Amino acid sequence: MIEYLSSRLDALEGLGGKMIDYNEISYTEIEDCIEDAKKGLLSPYWQGYAEREVDSLRLTDGSLPERAEQLYKELKTILHEVHQITDD
Repeated sequence: MIEYLSSRLDALEGLGGKMIDYNEISYTEIEDCIEDAKKGLLSPYWQGYAEREVDSLRLTDGSLPERAEQLYKELKTILHEVHQITDD
C-alpha cells in the first residue's frame, strides 16, 4: 500500500507546474479499483473508496458524466460476479 501511494505521489509531482485535474485522478483511482476487483482483491474499504470517488464526479444535478457512469456500471458488475477479499 505504501508503494502504491508513493507511486501516486510521484505521478502527481511529475506534473510540474501544470494544473491538477482532480476529476482525472478520480477516474484513474476508479480504474485501479476495477483492476483490483477483477482479481478479487477489492476489500470492503476500497469498495467504499471507489463509491466515494464516483460520487465526487457527480454533476450539480446529481447525474454522472458518461465516463463515470460506464466505470461505475463496470465496477458494480465485477463486484457482483467476482468474489472479493473481506479484509483490508
